[in-house]
Amino acid sequence: MDVLFKRHPKEKPTQIPELTKWWNLKGEKIPEFCERLADLKVDVKSDIDTIWEHLPWHHYYEQLLSLPHLAATQLPGVEVNAGLIPPIHPDEVKKALHKMSNKKAIGPDGIPVEAWKCLGPRGLVLLTDFFNCMLFSSKMPKAWRLSTIVPIYKGKGSKYECNNYRGIKLLSHTMKLYERVIDSRIRSECELSKNHYGFVPGLSTTDPMFALNTIVEEYRAKN
Repeated sequence: MDVLFKRHPKEKPTQIPELTKWWNLKGEKIPEFCERLADLKVDVKSDIDTIWEHLPWHHYYEQLLSLPHLAATQLPGVEVNAGLIPPIHPDEVKKALHKMSNKKAIGPDGIPVEAWKCLGPRGLVLLTDFFNCMLFSSKMPKAWRLSTIVPIYKGKGSKYECNNYRGIKLLSHTMKLYERVIDSRIRSECELSKNHYGFVPGLSTTDPMFALNTIVEEYRAKN
């Protein structure tokens, strides 16, 4: 089993999550664990990265996230933007930065939002220039296309089935900050229906659900 772990002097072994779960099972589960290794169809003497590539977690999320993307189409009756987009102002970045919470899990770039907050006015200037560069070039950093997926158990079903876990993607904090700036602009230009409750500050979908449930109960009581 030593081949399943990376061992370095003066360091603790780095365990592979899926194999570690199986290895920590009770004694009666060991035969099932051996059958699982046989299903991997890889040589246990091969490189540890090769073993990881054939683990169920990798294939599960690869299939789940490799869905075909629908091509963007122009909606009928919608006027095309004339391209008169004003540059992003430092005040917009400051407002978005203030809404970002601290002590949140970071993405693959390893840059927390606290780093930008500590830079003060200098950080606002850097972010504003950076965001304007992306806004007018229509390009984004390749690092923003990466994310770290953390599987969270849903609380029901077998803990050894990938379907019973909810994958949480840890994204770049800087990208989230840029998204907040764009989101704020879109909300200022769009008018939402009075019956729209989802993703609206100060509103909750539980209110219309409660109202609908009350109407249904009253209707059933009358009939």
